Amino acid sequence: MSKLVAARPLSQRSLGFALISASLHILSPAGLFLSAPYAESSFSFLNFAGFFLYALNLQAHDDGRPGLRDILALASGIAFGLATMFRSNGILSGLLFCYDIVRSILTVRSDAQPQKILASLRRVSFIGISGILMAVGSFFPQFLAYQEYCVQGKPEHRAMWCTHRIPSIYAWVQSHYWNVGLFRYWTLSNAPLFMLATPMLLILMLSADCTFPRNQSSSRLTSETAEPSSTPIGEGWTSPLGREIEQRFAVPQLLLAILALTSYHVQIVNRISSGYPLWYWWLASKIMSKEHISVAGCSIPMKVVVGWMVTYALLQAGLFAAFLPPA
Repeated sequence: MSKLVAARPLSQRSLGFALISASLHILSPAGLFLSAPYAESSFSFLNFAGFFLYALNLQAHDDGRPGLRDILALASGIAFGLATMFRSNGILSGLLFCYDIVRSILTVRSDAQPQKILASLRRVSFIGISGILMAVGSFFPQFLAYQEYCVQGKPEHRAMWCTHRIPSIYAWVQSHYWNVGLFRYWTLSNAPLFMLATPMLLILMLSADCTFPRNQSSSRLTSETAEPSSTPIGEGWTSPLGREIEQRFAVPQLLLAILALTSYHVQIVNRISSGYPLWYWWLASKIMSKEHISVAGCSIPMKVVVGWMVTYALLQAGLFAAFLPPA
């Protein structure tokens, strides 16, 4: 997948870039969670598979192979659905399909030729089915829980969430046991956990932000010529398809960072971010070009960033083994 975004995928730089990106995943702050019998490793694998199939779907679309494109779109929906069964944040990858649907509609509005309308209808239909396949990954486990706790057994033994307007066991458990909700985690006692999450939040946001066009006169969804201010894998080295892939992959990653900051137990962003490829590409590019990360006027060398990743992974392993935050 890393080589797919490069203008020269078989070049030495491209191969080195792919190797560094993969190595960064091994050194990910998720650390122990990627090697223990936990959901993170399975989620990362399936979410990466979904992103890869989705990227191949875009490539097939550019190559004018609609049949292969539609098959790959469906396959990516299945992979994302399986990823969502392991971790609920996998549902964010559905934003890729929403992006495609909105873009297809806007394309038809700007050029309403019969042939293009039919092609867009076909595209939207398959993307919609792909989104449904992905949503099944979220719906099916909750359906099983509803059958067990709300349908079977005596009425007096039913769980309290069964009477909710949307009887979701996931939403109830997160709210009742984990106190997850908008700004609920914003307390003074949790300030150290926000500090632990800050580096990863910045990496996610900065790597996503650099993919978006800076041409204010063109829509981000409709512009075909607006260029990003920079690209995660280096200016002048990303292919046109690669820039398209990067920009789309940035959307679920950016929303993950926003939700982690506002609604989740913020420290878990260090492990649930492991299944999103864009930020690995961004760091790999910085390492290869020997650039620093600039934050609020401060220049941070890449060896400091990688050192933080390794240190955090080791720290997290010890704390998690003792049943302490920042798990």
